Amino acid sequence: MSRLSREKNILYLLKAINFIKDKNIILKIIGDGPQKILLNAFVSKNRLSHKIKFLNFKKDVKKYLKESDLFINCSFFEGFPNSVVEALNHNVPVVCSKSHGGVFDILKNNKYGYLFDLNKVENLSSLILNFLNNDKLFLEKTKNAKKNLTNFSVKECVNKYENLIDSL
Repeated sequence: MSRLSREKNILYLLKAINFIKDKNIILKIIGDGPQKILLNAFVSKNRLSHKIKFLNFKKDVKKYLKESDLFINCSFFEGFPNSVVEALNHNVPVVCSKSHGGVFDILKNNKYGYLFDLNKVENLSSLILNFLNNDKLFLEKTKNAKKNLTNFSVKECVNKYENLIDSL
């Protein structure tokens, strides 16, 4: 669900997984892009091929979301990350970097998921371990997030635009 490019910051995610040695984790990365060779090299160098699986671009990712326990977004910046909404809509807990853009509206500053700073890889590793040790808190936030997703429906957005135009 990602373009494998620098701004998506997938290398940061791989480094975070590399910190987690004793947990059985399978990370599936869906997408293609200019950093694929670099990312594969990092996986090989750090002997992570048993934990990291690269899948090519998929037009429909519902199957993969339904199989997922956690969705992680490490982008440096995002406009409105549809992938985060899709994950929450499929009941997948979400962890996102504090990137500029719509992620703050979607997660309401940690109310519907977890946000982390990109200054240290350990920030993400710690959140992943928290999830592995107690997913109930993450699942509760996801359940509550689904109610918030109605704010981003086409109908709701059209209503907001119409109200804005009417107020001019």
